[in-house]
Amino acid sequence: MKTLLAVLVISTISLVSSSEFKYKGKPLEQLIEARNKCFVSENVDASYLDKLDQIEYPTRDEIQCHTYCVLSSFKIINDKGEVFPEIVMKYIKEPVQQKLVIDTINTCILRTKKSENACDRAHQMQACFNSIIYKKN
Repeated sequence: MKTLLAVLVISTISLVSSSEFKYKGKPLEQLIEARNKCFVSENVDASYLDKLDQIEYPTRDEIQCHTYCVLSSFKIINDKGEVFPEIVMKYIKEPVQQKLVIDTINTCILRTKKSENACDRAHQMQACFNSIIYKKN
């Protein structure tokens, strides 16, 4: 399913720091590295770091295209705003968690279809994802 998303599952990448989810390999280290790189490249105040894994996601004005930068570095979203959930799945260990993430991504894809560009779509997807996934935890 190659459609819009920014969680990513975009979001989904954000889940690495949540103790409710388990990932294979070094996803937390990779996420931290990507986030830090993107804070610099997008000229975003690092004080927003603590807000990236909460129900109330920072606004687009606050974090610029940080979300797109992070998600695209993992190849979860492309420059057309298409999302690739199968990439996110390699970071999630438990089948129940995989289903929760895929269901959340699909919901957010439907909710964010009207985004103007990939940066906006990524931000909207991540905000949607966080509002659902962190509410359940």
